[in-house]
Amino acid sequence: MWAIAGVLLGILIVTSIAGFHFGPHAHAAATVVGAVTAIFLITLAFTGHAQPLLFVLLGADVAVTGGLSMIAVKGFSNRDVLARLPSEHVVGAFATALDALDPDGTVRLNGEIWSATALNPPIEAGTSVHVVRRVSLRLEVWADTGDDPAVLFSIEAPAAGTATNPQPPADAEAGEERTSSP
Repeated sequence: MWAIAGVLLGILIVTSIAGFHFGPHAHAAATVVGAVTAIFLITLAFTGHAQPLLFVLLGADVAVTGGLSMIAVKGFSNRDVLARLPSEHVVGAFATALDALDPDGTVRLNGEIWSATALNPPIEAGTSVHVVRRVSLRLEVWADTGDDPAVLFSIEAPAAGTATNPQPPADAEAGEERTSSP
């Protein structure tokens, strides 16, 4: 019976830690695991396994489960607020890459940490990036490498009947010069 209690408490700890990476859904799952663990520990107490350790584990489980439920509720409520913010608040702003974006990572924008996807990876940590687009709670960013991010979003086909004069690649021009020179 104690092994089952230990496994349940271990699952509670792992899911609660995972919640800080995966978000409020994992914290909600940890809350459910904590409630199941509390019910199991109470059942142990009523079936004659009442030892001081049992009550210590029950108290710790109730405290951790209560805290996780508050974190989950807060995470879900903040997510709804952030998802409703207009994109104009962040699009066009400059942020700083907190870790290497290859292509995914995190950036700091106006004191907040956002998940981000680099449109021109890899981007080193500490690089200033331009927010090109916001997709839900993820930002698409572009590092200032001299290329224009608008090129990605405004490629248009030439109008019918217009002549295009594509430029040959630089090495093709160099090759022509070499062949034409004596």
